[in-house]
Amino acid sequence: MLRKLIIGVIAANFVFMLVGVLTTTDMNRSGIVGANDSVASFGVGATVPQYLALNAHLYQLHLVGNLTDIDWTTNVSSLNFGSLVEVRNATDIWFMAGEKAYAVVMYPITSARPYTITETGSVLSDGLGHNIPNGAYVLNPSYQHQDELGAGHPQGAINGGVVAPPKSAVGNNQLVYTSNSSGQTRAVRAFLAITGPDASGDIKNYSGGYDNQVGQGTVQYYWHNNVGGWVPVTQDQAAGSYSGSVTFTLNLV
Repeated sequence: MLRKLIIGVIAANFVFMLVGVLTTTDMNRSGIVGANDSVASFGVGATVPQYLALNAHLYQLHLVGNLTDIDWTTNVSSLNFGSLVEVRNATDIWFMAGEKAYAVVMYPITSARPYTITETGSVLSDGLGHNIPNGAYVLNPSYQHQDELGAGHPQGAINGGVVAPPKSAVGNNQLVYTSNSSGQTRAVRAFLAITGPDASGDIKNYSGGYDNQVGQGTVQYYWHNNVGGWVPVTQDQAAGSYSGSVTFTLNLV
């Protein structure tokens, strides 16, 4: 009889303990859905600042004698085409050209607003009434698929942007590049050189695509015959030091 009583007490206690664990309060605390649930809710916000900036880097390359790719390791702060030298191109045209050419690589940032990049260049003058012919001083806009927006991240296809045709670098607010309607940041190149007309022997190839073309690309530092307007620097040009300025501007549209 005593043995049965003890067993009964133990069983009763066990039942009591189970009831104590499964109270409504403890169910809510443990995350079990119940009729008395409450909710904690918080708003979340962030502010994206608005940017308008044209980050530009100037690089030098050799144009005459040892035509090379851009020296990406060295930024320069000004354009010095060096002493002009006599050149005969692949179609037997003679002209005088700078020893060096330059590439301005620009990264426009507009916070998703459409934009254009324009160029204003002054006449190259010796200050004594002599000027380098405007048609020999060339601006050639360019877009390269393999230019990187971040390390290891080529920008790829132009995606609706438009690269302007080559022209004389002398002029006011000349179009270089027009973005797509989303104002995407792109690496835009502009080549500047004192040089000659377009000819097949004067082309430097780059891989990865040029302007709107995918695949093998062509960078052309030279005036294009189909645009017209090229004028050579000849040996009749007055000797001396010539100078000027060039400015690139980012414009919202």
